[in-house]
Amino acid sequence: MDASEGKTKTSRHVRSAALGIALGSSAGFWADVCSNGFPQYGPGAAFALIAAILILLYVAAVLPKIPSRSDDERAELWLERERWLLHYAESDMDLPSPPEIDPANYRIDSAGWKELALPDGTRVKTNPEGDVWEVPDGPFKGEQHFTLDAALRETAKAGKRMPTESEWQRVLYRVAVELDGKSGRIDGYGIAENLGLPLTGYRCPFGSCCYGQAWCGYYWASPTASENVAYGLFSDVSARIFSVKGEDADELRPFGFSVRCLKD
Repeated sequence: MDASEGKTKTSRHVRSAALGIALGSSAGFWADVCSNGFPQYGPGAAFALIAAILILLYVAAVLPKIPSRSDDERAELWLERERWLLHYAESDMDLPSPPEIDPANYRIDSAGWKELALPDGTRVKTNPEGDVWEVPDGPFKGEQHFTLDAALRETAKAGKRMPTESEWQRVLYRVAVELDGKSGRIDGYGIAENLGLPLTGYRCPFGSCCYGQAWCGYYWASPTASENVAYGLFSDVSARIFSVKGEDADELRPFGFSVRCLKD
């Protein structure tokens, strides 16, 4: 046991003793009043009443200032909340209201798609173009991963659009503020859960294997400049929107990420 913990326990004992004396004194006073009648109480009972009041005032004044483990936990949660809110507030406080996103991930009809056995032992369904993959079974059955070009092509066919980088930022900031108001979990998992974003991992273009299922989710953003590619990463330590360009953008485009569109 360290010194701070010992000090905390000692303080708790002092408070308990003071509270016991105060309650005992009050009990003695009221017993005297009940036995002899209120007008007949003696100086001893009066002294006990005054002592009880003073001790209770002392306990009330000291109690909030004594640290405890729950205080430390609340402090950690407060710091975590501030980190998330500050991250989003730095760029989004003065932006317009966030858009609404669809309640489920975007997907296309997979009837007739070919099913493949992958080197890691899993199976996947793929479209004729080979740039959209569907999970055929398990907890994420039916979820699809799109390359960026496939995501843009298929959403345009349906008259849909993914959020831009800025729109994603505003959506995440809104959720962080809502969770903060409800004392909710302000991290990647908490925000993804609030938005109903399944953590389906991502699809690697080399071998089509899926990585990170259940512990992370990648979501495309609609590009606003031809050289920029933006995406959202949701995990236990992240709920951020990243943007890359140049060779990094070219290398990222063939990866398979999930797609969430704006509401009509």
